[in-house]
Amino acid sequence: MQLDNLDGKVGNAVFDNALTSAFWKDRLLGGNKEFEGPLNVTWFGTGNNVQLGADTSRRVCHIRMESPEERPELKGNFRHKELRVYVRKHRGKLLAAALTILRGWHVAGRPTHNLPNWGSYEGWSGIVREAIVFAGLSDPGETREELQMLADRDAASMGTILEEVERLDPNRHGLTAAELIDRCQEDPAEDRELRGAIEELCGKLDCRKLAGRFKHFKRRNFGGKMLDIA
Repeated sequence: MQLDNLDGKVGNAVFDNALTSAFWKDRLLGGNKEFEGPLNVTWFGTGNNVQLGADTSRRVCHIRMESPEERPELKGNFRHKELRVYVRKHRGKLLAAALTILRGWHVAGRPTHNLPNWGSYEGWSGIVREAIVFAGLSDPGETREELQMLADRDAASMGTILEEVERLDPNRHGLTAAELIDRCQEDPAEDRELRGAIEELCGKLDCRKLAGRFKHFKRRNFGGKMLDIA
């Protein structure tokens, strides 16, 4: 399935579930009937500088295309000017080349390369990913790790907040969301790191929203630290 020209922040619980599920059950649009059956879909998405949610980024094999041209669509010196025509014409050769890589890896005894685990995609990772590395190409899993670091802005904000909470409450008696907001408003210069992290996490200095985010991230590890209810 092709999701073209994605824009803004992409990812939610339903979409994330679809990306990792082999079976789906849901109500059909515009009626009361339900669909229940296999979800045999390969997902593709395109867009310019798309921002992925943290939970979505771990489910994505990222491919970034960059061009030094201001308007790359006007570039004329492509190797294959009409790519779709070329692929249709040489489909057999291209498919044979891909299958040759898989067969070569299989004949060699299916060697493994100590690749980091790719949760939810173990089957694909254990065959296609291993064969790609066997052929001398880069591990496609490395793009996912970099993408996760860029995508999880919430984790960066929470890491900063926990460091600031530790500074403000070294004895760990506990601080409320309201008290943190008050600190930011009382001394903006002293607590600018805390203020910036809260605004990044919540959009603004909002006590209720901050408390809600804290509940969402309760007992999640951020750089060796976690938040819990006192």
